[in-house]
Amino acid sequence: MPHSHPSLNQGFSHSLSDALDAHLQNLNGETCGNLHHLVISAVEEQLVAFALKQCGGNCSQAARMLGISRTTVMRKKSGVAQGNGKVSANNGTKR
Repeated sequence: MPHSHPSLNQGFSHSLSDALDAHLQNLNGETCGNLHHLVISAVEEQLVAFALKQCGGNCSQAARMLGISRTTVMRKKSGVAQGNGKVSANNGTKR
C-alpha cells in the first residue's frame, strides 16, 4: 500500500494552485478548455524526467521508482526527449 506524504501533497497543492492561477490570468479572459490535459501532461513529463535523472537514465530503475512499467517509462521518455519536458502554457502541447 502506498505511503501518504502530507508535506509533499501540501507542497504540490500550493504550487499547483499558484501555477493555475497564473495560467488563467495569462489567458486574459479566453476560455481554457484543456486544463486537465495541460496539468497532467506537465506533471507526468516532469515526473518521468526526474525519475530518469535520479536513476541515471535507467528505465527499469525509474519504472520501479514510479510504480509503472518499463515500457511506459520508455514511451514517456521519448515524449520528454521530443518536448524537452516542457509544455506550452497556451494549449497544452509539447514544444
